[in-house]
Amino acid sequence: MVYGERLESAPWTLVYVGDRWTVLEGLVLEHGPQTLALVTVLTIMLLIAGGLTRREFVDPASRLVEHIEAAGEVGPEGPPRVPVAWRPWFRTVTSVFRENADLVRLRQELQIARDMQASVLPRQPLRHGSLGIVGRMRPALEVGGDFYDYFRIDDHRVGIVIADVSGKGVPASLFMMITRTLLKAAGLSGAAPGACLARVNDLLEAENDASMFVTVFYGVIDELAGTLVYANGGHNPPLLLRADGTISVVAPLGDPILAVVPGAGFREDRLTLNPGDALLLYTDGLTEAFSAAGEEFGDARLTAALALAKGRSEAEMADHCLTVVETFATGAAQSDDMTCLVARLDPSRA
Repeated sequence: MVYGERLESAPWTLVYVGDRWTVLEGLVLEHGPQTLALVTVLTIMLLIAGGLTRREFVDPASRLVEHIEAAGEVGPEGPPRVPVAWRPWFRTVTSVFRENADLVRLRQELQIARDMQASVLPRQPLRHGSLGIVGRMRPALEVGGDFYDYFRIDDHRVGIVIADVSGKGVPASLFMMITRTLLKAAGLSGAAPGACLARVNDLLEAENDASMFVTVFYGVIDELAGTLVYANGGHNPPLLLRADGTISVVAPLGDPILAVVPGAGFREDRLTLNPGDALLLYTDGLTEAFSAAGEEFGDARLTAALALAKGRSEAEMADHCLTVVETFATGAAQSDDMTCLVARLDPSRA
């Protein structure tokens, strides 16, 4: 074995030449006992650490798994004992399981609420003589506060409704169902639209501890006379697409929203409908939808979308308008329910 070392203070290099095995033998004799002692100590430490790990972690974890597996099959002596060291962890795991179960139950209840909400809305389009009506809704959450409705009043009159409850989620959905029930009952009585809104407003306001409100457009279409008599409680004014392609806004009447002002009155107006004319009732979820860039859809785009649907059926008109809005809002989260209703007089019966 040759080993060289340059001396810093002299122009020399010290070189050692010796027998390799002699050197190793000397090292073993000099440092062997210390090395052996160190290895022995490390081995003992590893054995102790392994034993502690098994006792404090592996065995308790195994018992915890056994306890969880046996939770549904408890024998006469009850489930396996939870180790003391694992009881805080076990309480945490139990809490997580319970929270997960509560979340699953909440989701199931929301799905039931969504199904119930869908069940109270008209499931099929309405055909009443030359009048065809269809509605569409896209809730922003599991349940929404928008609703639409249409129903026969007598042999030639049909009521049409669209409404938007303040807020979203379960509270808005419950308020929506109450409003829809009251309004349909009032409409089926044959009362004029203004009187119906006044009656529903008083009933809602009297029991409105949550301070919620709802905007409503309610109209009665006389299919034989070709007229629409309507009242508007603070809702977006519908669009009227004439058979010749011209579009106008159904005149807003400036009356208040429902469930806020006690004893409020609601005025009425009338317009003539001709074969081929179509009404688009909608909520602000359409016009106030935003794109991924933060741009609002707006009234002008909705008017343009309706113009492009000229000559289509009422179902195609409703689907087209919703598709245009959804395409515009691609990539942005839906912040409000989107609901619309189309009522159209068949042009073939002119």
